[in-house]
Amino acid sequence: MKVVKILITLMIIFLLTTLSAYYIYAASYSKKIGDEAVYDFLKSIKAENITYNLTDWSLISKDYKSLEQLKSLFKDVETVLFTGISDLKEEQREKSSFILAEGYKEKDTYVKLALQSFKIPPGFEMEGQTFIAINVMSNNSKKLEEMKKIIKEVIEKNGGKSRKTTCFYGQIYSKLDINGQNNLIEELNKKLHIEYFDVSKDGERVVVRGYSKLFEEGLLIMDKLYNVEVEISEDEEKNNTIIWIGVPVLTAEF
Repeated sequence: MKVVKILITLMIIFLLTTLSAYYIYAASYSKKIGDEAVYDFLKSIKAENITYNLTDWSLISKDYKSLEQLKSLFKDVETVLFTGISDLKEEQREKSSFILAEGYKEKDTYVKLALQSFKIPPGFEMEGQTFIAINVMSNNSKKLEEMKKIIKEVIEKNGGKSRKTTCFYGQIYSKLDINGQNNLIEELNKKLHIEYFDVSKDGERVVVRGYSKLFEEGLLIMDKLYNVEVEISEDEEKNNTIIWIGVPVLTAEF
């Protein structure tokens, strides 16, 4: 009996260890496969000029910072985000200050940084607010996860909370009719494992919003969770189809 109990105990330990390892692996795999699934989709529809546009921003201080204080903050993050600055703007006003910088992190990775601070009128709890925003544009998919990690660390190190969005761009050198658009949406659902989605059309512009377990991010809209937004539009002058994929949403460059 003792031998049987020992064997049963060992089997339980083995199963628990195996299951734990599986769930850890599954969680890390799902995080990894999200962006890869987007690239897989864009390649499957023969999209070209594939790039990503990564944006992260946050409130980093509930007080006002002068231009000199922003310069000190900029000095701390400059070497992390840039290898060379191509444009730098600084301004101190009566109730605000800002620094706008842009340049290359690498030859295929362009970065924009905004540091901005405002004074708040008397009578409010806070005397001011200071924000940081970072935008990264690149066609190097291999460095996407690395750049996500870098800008997240920059924002959190300075007291902020990361709320990144990633937008992917692709171009098809032909126009799509209704059947072509429907086939593209079907392929999108297949590659990104979208569980539910809504489609809206405005002339030649088609917008798809849905939810996929491949992505951690999500926004609650009308009691439904969404984390993928896709826009399909036409460039009539060039006779092209433009595809934008936003995770969790499409965002405009700051």
